[in-house]
Amino acid sequence: MRPHFIAATTMNELIFKALDTISHDGIRTPSRNGETSTLYNTFFTLTNPRSRHLNLKGRKNNVFAMIAETFWVLAGHDALDPVMTFFLPRAKDFSDDGITWRGAYGPRLYLYNQLEDAVRVFHEEGLESRRSVIAIYLPERDTKESLKEIYHLENTKDRPCNNLLHFFVTPDQKLHMNVYQRSGDVVWGMGSINVFEWTVLHEFVTGEVRRRSSKDVTLGTYNHFVTNLHLYDFTGEQGRAVLENKDAHDFTSENTKPLIFPEGVDGMRRFATDLLATYAHAIESKERNHETLMREVRGVFDFHKVSCNGNLLPAYAELAAAYITTKNGNPDVSVSLEGHDEEFVSSVRDSHFRKFKLV
Repeated sequence: MRPHFIAATTMNELIFKALDTISHDGIRTPSRNGETSTLYNTFFTLTNPRSRHLNLKGRKNNVFAMIAETFWVLAGHDALDPVMTFFLPRAKDFSDDGITWRGAYGPRLYLYNQLEDAVRVFHEEGLESRRSVIAIYLPERDTKESLKEIYHLENTKDRPCNNLLHFFVTPDQKLHMNVYQRSGDVVWGMGSINVFEWTVLHEFVTGEVRRRSSKDVTLGTYNHFVTNLHLYDFTGEQGRAVLENKDAHDFTSENTKPLIFPEGVDGMRRFATDLLATYAHAIESKERNHETLMREVRGVFDFHKVSCNGNLLPAYAELAAAYITTKNGNPDVSVSLEGHDEEFVSSVRDSHFRKFKLV
């Protein structure tokens, strides 16, 4: 067994290299969900965390569900209905009670005020602090003993795969993020939503540390360590299709447009909560009028004083809204992505899950 180091500028390049490495060096291993090809101790570095938008021919990637789930995490939610089950119909298959994800990351970000503490430590101790840590795996919730005591469970479908987040600033004033994951699938999980949601959080923390320190702190690298990186046999067809279409992939286009959030951890959480409430109402009411929903979405941005100029966040919000109104039965929804980078636009344009028009 030897460790693997995979570095890339874009998510497309990162996941292609991961699949290629598994195809050459993967070890056949069993799992609870069937046979896998596995790499042990794989360390990823994404040098441009803003280039998180996956678009690989052969890989069916639902960027709209990733956006919605990220907002759901930032809001600190764990309830699956109505938003998560709308965007991810199989969400309940990974739930112990069919109601929540017991190990959902959002509530754990805010438990014990962890996210606020991770940001505040740089202001209180200086940018050189090494103490900016968020624990996702929690013994008081995730061990066999605590499962029995708290949830009356002998086992769980939902033990967190991502276990620890660590932020640090190097002398060049770049804020980097490390994620430690015990186990991750290169098509599901790590190879899609995990990097997406954590790089969004990475941008938020960077911006908040910059604001509080009044220093020019900029976005550094995103680093992700996985003990057991695997490709399931049932997702292997997508992996092989990606490798077979090597010449069709764009590994060089980058996204440069940043995400700009409300100020403060509480401000960001309230913003995400209000946005999720807007989506939930549209889902439950079966809203089909995209302009009506977008007026409500823009109202959330206005209420929380989030600037839309040079900000990718409004595009994320509109794409999730367009997915909702289209799935609710409106075939005439149109969205403009004019002015956005090709790396982002292509992930929307070429998505198997897009049913609305791009103009």
